[in-house]
Amino acid sequence: MGKISKSFTLIILLILAISSVGLSIIKSADAQTATPTPTIPMPSVPQFTIKYVNSSYEVPASSTINQFTGQEVTSPSYHVENSSIVITILNQPFTPYIIDNYGNRVNLLYNVRMKGQFTDVWTNLYNNLEDHPLSSGSEYTVLTFPVNSNASNSLTIPIGSQVDFQVQAMIGYGQVFEGFGTPLIFHGNTSGWSDTQTVTIPASSTSASPSPTPTSTPAVPELSWLVIVPLFLSMLSVAVIIRHRKNH
Repeated sequence: MGKISKSFTLIILLILAISSVGLSIIKSADAQTATPTPTIPMPSVPQFTIKYVNSSYEVPASSTINQFTGQEVTSPSYHVENSSIVITILNQPFTPYIIDNYGNRVNLLYNVRMKGQFTDVWTNLYNNLEDHPLSSGSEYTVLTFPVNSNASNSLTIPIGSQVDFQVQAMIGYGQVFEGFGTPLIFHGNTSGWSDTQTVTIPASSTSASPSPTPTSTPAVPELSWLVIVPLFLSMLSVAVIIRHRKNH
């Protein structure tokens, strides 16, 4: 009986070994016939320019008539702060495409980070994957960030500061997990960070009315009575002398 049990055990182990080998062969064959996943290209380091745009303006004082009381209501003048940082990125050639049967679309996106000149710590300007701007599809992608305003994407930067900016290119797509409506994980490739561009935030200045331009014709000075009276008396004396000589 002992020999029969050992033989039976060996047979079972042999069957299991053959089955595992067969499954490995089937999986290998399936892997060879499956459609390969398209590769995602590596983006190049982006080139960009940056500038500070100050479109602030003054609203002059105005007055209206109250329709109920007839009284004049005066509104004082005030300053409207409207400045921004404009980043212009040179787009690299890329055409978006669908990568799989789930409809995931591979796009060219950008990431931007900034830091003050007195720190080595960078701050990403996009916290969520869905906020990253897509390439415009034209020659340039233009990103505008308001400065010190109430806008949701406004940058809080002290006046007189110098700020460093870098841009990164991303090619890929965001994966959405079941139960979440926004992409959580980025699948794809990212470039290195670009060279640093620095922008200065100057103090906003109120435009004053220009002084009148002087005319080319000089103004005629007024004659003082201290000059007119002696001149008149001199002319009168000359006239009297001439008349006296004629009479003699």
